Amino acid sequence: MANDTTKVARRFYELLEAGDSDALYEIVAGDFVGHGAGAGGGADALVQDLRTWLKAFPDCRYDIVRTVTEDDTVAVHMTIRATHGGPFAGVPATGRSIEVGGTDIWRVVDGRLAEGWTLCDVGTLFMQIGVLGGPAPADV
Repeated sequence: MANDTTKVARRFYELLEAGDSDALYEIVAGDFVGHGAGAGGGADALVQDLRTWLKAFPDCRYDIVRTVTEDDTVAVHMTIRATHGGPFAGVPATGRSIEVGGTDIWRVVDGRLAEGWTLCDVGTLFMQIGVLGGPAPADV
């Protein structure tokens, strides 16, 4: 179970990096429950949130630092690197690079993402695109 669960999560990031949001429907359950990205709307809400993210950060890369798997759940700790190339949270594209830490926790059922919790260091992200003042932390 652990290997399959981790493989599904890793496939998710491969599809995001490829910009293939349509293929996400192959690994996201129709009744997906999102806590963060995709909150309240099943697979469609998650895919729409991710399409918005990909428009804002089209060259996004997920450098997976570690995964921890228990039963049907996998936690993925990552560093996210991208260029702010489109509007994000009302902020027009700045062309600035971002490098932020993130952690996703996925519950996998029958080879599909059934539930997810998304945590991203948006404070640092907003500092890096110039919305918030102050130095961005060096360690993500």
